[in-house]
Amino acid sequence: VVFSELNLSNAKAQGRVFDNQACEILVSALKYNKFVTKLNLSNNDLTFESGYILHDLLITNTRITELNLAHNAINDGSMQIVDAVAKNSSIVSLNLNNNGCSSLSMDMLGLYLQLNREPFAFKKEVLKIMEKDITHSVAKVHLPELAWIENRKAQLDDESMQLLTSMLRTDLVIRELDL
Repeated sequence: VVFSELNLSNAKAQGRVFDNQACEILVSALKYNKFVTKLNLSNNDLTFESGYILHDLLITNTRITELNLAHNAINDGSMQIVDAVAKNSSIVSLNLNNNGCSSLSMDMLGLYLQLNREPFAFKKEVLKIMEKDITHSVAKVHLPELAWIENRKAQLDDESMQLLTSMLRTDLVIRELDL
């Protein structure tokens, strides 16, 4: 029997504990697992540390497509999870509700999840522009480089497009513009 869904939610209600230590044991078991595609760890005792632990899993395991972490206390550890989602295109659904996450990490997560539903080449181009602009804060922009965004606007949902447009505006300092 092969299981594709693993539900370890609400351990407290069943008289069990699922905390950072249990998360670490689970991650070592799932790191190279090729069968589990849906993982539910909601309503447990996961904290900031679990964000780092889950980062390792999500970077290594490309079979997991859905992850539910709702109702934990991951807080700023969510940025590690967001980083993993940016690097792992297989994750298309991730619930971090009620974790005390910043609005920035939730917005970034939404963008990366939307990009993970797009063709990989599109995601790669968006990440290349975002990385260049955030890292260097100076860019040489040519109209053709941004034309593909215009072509894809209709395919992104309104919220993701607003966030992408906002990020390009705020993080981009244009030194030279060729039209």
